[in-house]
Amino acid sequence: MRTKALSFFFAFFIVALPALATVTKIDNDTLIKKQVHLDKITVYGKTKRDLVKDAQMSIVSVSPQQIYSTPVFMGEPDVMKALEKFPGVQSSNEGTAGVFVRGGDYDQNCITLDGTLIYHAEHLRGFVGAINPDMVKGINFYRGAFPAQYGSRLSSIIDIGLKEGDMKQFHGLISLGMLSGRLQAEGPLWKDHTSFNIASRMSYFDLMAYPILKKVYTHPTTIETYNNMKYMDVTAKIAHRWNNDSQKLEAVFYYGKDQDKETPEANSSVNNGFGNPSIFHNEQCKITEVQESDMANQWHNLLGSLTWKAKWNNQWTSHSQISFSQYDSKLSYNVMKERQIVDYFREWEYSHNQESQRFRSFINNLSWNALVQYRPSSQHTITSGLHWSTEQLDPNITSTNKKDGHTFNGPLNYDKDSIPDPEYIIHHTDTTLVTGKRSYVHTGAIHAADEWKISDILHLNTGIRMNVYHVQKKNYYSLEPRASLSIIFSNAISAKLSYARMSQAVRRLVSSNLVMASDIWIPITRDIPIMKSDNFAAGIFWKLPCNIHLSLEGYYKTMNHTVDYMDGASFLAGTRKWQDMVVIGKGRSYGIELLLEKSTDNNTGWLSYTWSKALRTYDRPGQTINGGNEFYANNDRRHNLSANFSHRFRLTPFAHIDLALSWSYLSGRKGTIPTTFLMGYKTTDYDMKQYWDGVFVEGNHQFGKFHADNLYHTYWGGFDNLPLPVTTYKNRNNYQMPDIHHLDMNVTFSFSNALGLSSIGISLYNI
Repeated sequence: MRTKALSFFFAFFIVALPALATVTKIDNDTLIKKQVHLDKITVYGKTKRDLVKDAQMSIVSVSPQQIYSTPVFMGEPDVMKALEKFPGVQSSNEGTAGVFVRGGDYDQNCITLDGTLIYHAEHLRGFVGAINPDMVKGINFYRGAFPAQYGSRLSSIIDIGLKEGDMKQFHGLISLGMLSGRLQAEGPLWKDHTSFNIASRMSYFDLMAYPILKKVYTHPTTIETYNNMKYMDVTAKIAHRWNNDSQKLEAVFYYGKDQDKETPEANSSVNNGFGNPSIFHNEQCKITEVQESDMANQWHNLLGSLTWKAKWNNQWTSHSQISFSQYDSKLSYNVMKERQIVDYFREWEYSHNQESQRFRSFINNLSWNALVQYRPSSQHTITSGLHWSTEQLDPNITSTNKKDGHTFNGPLNYDKDSIPDPEYIIHHTDTTLVTGKRSYVHTGAIHAADEWKISDILHLNTGIRMNVYHVQKKNYYSLEPRASLSIIFSNAISAKLSYARMSQAVRRLVSSNLVMASDIWIPITRDIPIMKSDNFAAGIFWKLPCNIHLSLEGYYKTMNHTVDYMDGASFLAGTRKWQDMVVIGKGRSYGIELLLEKSTDNNTGWLSYTWSKALRTYDRPGQTINGGNEFYANNDRRHNLSANFSHRFRLTPFAHIDLALSWSYLSGRKGTIPTTFLMGYKTTDYDMKQYWDGVFVEGNHQFGKFHADNLYHTYWGGFDNLPLPVTTYKNRNNYQMPDIHHLDMNVTFSFSNALGLSSIGISLYNI
């Protein structure tokens, strides 16, 4: 979806109640102070972590300020798109929010809201993230060196923390953008003890964005299908503290829903005359055909969690959570075909066919996590915990075919004599086929980790996780060691090494390079084992003058038991079981990542670059893709460069302007195109041939069968030798699309007034 020159502009207006300044102006020091007594285990946002001395590597902490200052398509602040600006992350397509990390697939990202899993974190076919940025406290993004407390996915952990409400006063936010309107409110339910924070978004793409995009797009028809799309989401959090702040109870709720409907115009045709008009009457036969179709897709995420955090003393803390997550995607496709053949004064044939298919991918997830942390000294931290979850997965297809009609049964009279009470043969069929089976995956895990500062030179973080997956009366076991080592050469430079094994029991079957809600989630089975990955990384970290941090990491990752469709197969293409359409293989990826960051009071900027390769191999007997040879994955992009800068111009004590610039360069993604193009032949169209014979032969027409066959081949050219294209493919993903680059900009003017803080801004995408 590329446009001419200046592709899009975006304006928004924010009106806030008192104390809104904390939403748009993030004070990092204040944020850290709040975190200290709220959560002793997880710290979100920009922290004071010493990246040189800390044993943890392959982690990025993203603050709300970075999310709001990142220019994006359509101008909507977006959590997921902000992550695309960091090393090791590829987007599924230009302008979309789906992320692919270090050569892994989209389903290999564990995306959580305050610890609760969300399966599809996108709205609007992937062009908008499903997480409301007004609720985000910060993000811890692990793309390797995974701590032992995390599991269930191969490639990354995207841990999104939600803000709790203000314990002392009420305030809120109103925002109007090109795609959606946003509302947010927070405040105390019981001052200094209980607070709430709630935010909602609702889209109106058809009212504002669509009319403008039609004017600037080279091919406006490419966005017509988005005009019937709508989305909304609600996020809420309630937090309660006890008197001494040693214990806290949190409740989180999230609901997001999308609707997408396409109703193309009906196609109809009327053919008058049949045969050679010099011999037969012009109105001898009339064929009327009408076809109508529509497609509807809707999906939702429903999340809820209850979390209890406690600090027992200066050495012991605990964290326990029970959570529920539901994902439900429904895609329906309906086709109506109506056909009428009239021969002189009678209706010779009438048929009405109604075909429909319903595709559904449904998941229920109930889980429990418990974590205990013990700090015997400031140099030593031990963490251990338990995990249990059960996932119900129900991918299925319901196909319905209803046929009604009648065919004239009697002599065919060509002297135009009417036939009283004509007899008809009635046709009626009604079939329904349901394909798919409900499955359950039960998971149990125990884990432990030890973070130890051995000396001023060596810092070590080791861990172990044991997962047990139970499905179809079969157990799968996965022992997953984790280790990170930091070698500190000075206060300004260190080297780090890490290794982590991960496993995954559910996966997503994709039908394209895009992240689509119509893709289905499938479980492991007795014949399809769990996926496993081994993640290796090494890096060098510098602390340079002027508060500049530089990191250089290299990684190598292997993946076993990956799953993909067979060539030409798709869950959306028929009624076959998904188990019969997939093949099992393996993958590997490797690359180099560079990150340069600088942050001051008024300036924030970072430069990221990734060189990478992502490959797949499917060479099992009878399950080969690409002839069993290794090929590039869909998400393989050789180069990914992103430069980001933001600056605050302080005009007066009550007004300022924020300027944000972002330039991105990406290698073109991979695709498959034919390598040869041939012309084949079509089999006989028996329906039309039989009708022809019935009218002119079985009715004993005066010209006889010979002349009827002669007209059939002369007038119609026959139906046996109609050419059809036949294509062949030499390699999977054998074509690379052109490289892309774009410069984006946000300018926001903010000023204080009687209502609080107001802002108005403009966003330019692809300058």
